[in-house]
Amino acid sequence: MRRLLALALLVVPLTAAASTAAAADPRVTVISDSVMTSVLWHPENVAILDQGVDLDMEVAVCRRLAGASCVFEGAAPPTLLDLLPSLSNLGSTVVVEMGYNDFPTSFRANVDATIRQLTARGVSRIVWPTLNVSKPEFAAMNQVLIEEMLANPQLSLVDWDTYSDGHPDWFQTDSLHLMPAGGTGIATLVHAALAAPLALPVPSALPAGRRGVAYETHLAGPTGGTWRVFSGSLPPGLHLTADGVISGRPLQTGVFAAELLFRSADFQLGHRHIEVRVGAAPQSTLRVTKTKLRKTRHPLVVRRIAAQ
Repeated sequence: MRRLLALALLVVPLTAAASTAAAADPRVTVISDSVMTSVLWHPENVAILDQGVDLDMEVAVCRRLAGASCVFEGAAPPTLLDLLPSLSNLGSTVVVEMGYNDFPTSFRANVDATIRQLTARGVSRIVWPTLNVSKPEFAAMNQVLIEEMLANPQLSLVDWDTYSDGHPDWFQTDSLHLMPAGGTGIATLVHAALAAPLALPVPSALPAGRRGVAYETHLAGPTGGTWRVFSGSLPPGLHLTADGVISGRPLQTGVFAAELLFRSADFQLGHRHIEVRVGAAPQSTLRVTKTKLRKTRHPLVVRRIAAQ
């Protein structure tokens, strides 16, 4: 694909012009802060990300979601929300690699506004990498992203934090910006989510349990993925294994609800809401057998044995 690269106010857009052969490629817009310069500035990494898509990259140093972006070398780029009206050919899929420059206190509201605005523009899928937890506040912001995914089906998360774990060589000294090898990593991760979106099987109701009775059920999901409880709780006495087995002996009656988080083998995140109903323990049954006594000529003799 032929690309046109322009630099203005430290905003670096890259549009992959569609050739005749690639005319049917789906349009994907990437909106990012400086982290994705590790892809944009290295053609070999762009080549990974734009396979099979009509790619448009809107990358800016210091970009924030809303409010005012931070200033770098005397200029502040437009925020994501300010940028959107200028994008006349927005993709139906948008990758948002953002959050590192945002304030934790307003992050949830700005994520909400981003999802609303993108959806209003006809975007059907938003792919958002989790933040690399190089600072404590980023862990809380990742929790916000997961909660937003639970509430908004158009939001898909890819677990960049876990995927990049164990690769300090991917990061610059600030543990945030990426070396070219890190650009290869994040391009590979995002492209996998674009090429094959995670699809969990349609859930069916879980079987009911009985207090004190052994219980076991298996959650369906793609091979190689792992499950964990994100919020809520299972009935006391039941446990969830990483491979999706819920088992144990329920200790309490009632209806117990939980949100489960699934991470696929290619680090896409999905979720499932479950409810487990636990009924009362089975009642013990006493079986009474009538015995007919045989008549005898001898009276019943009770012997009293004195204690020695």
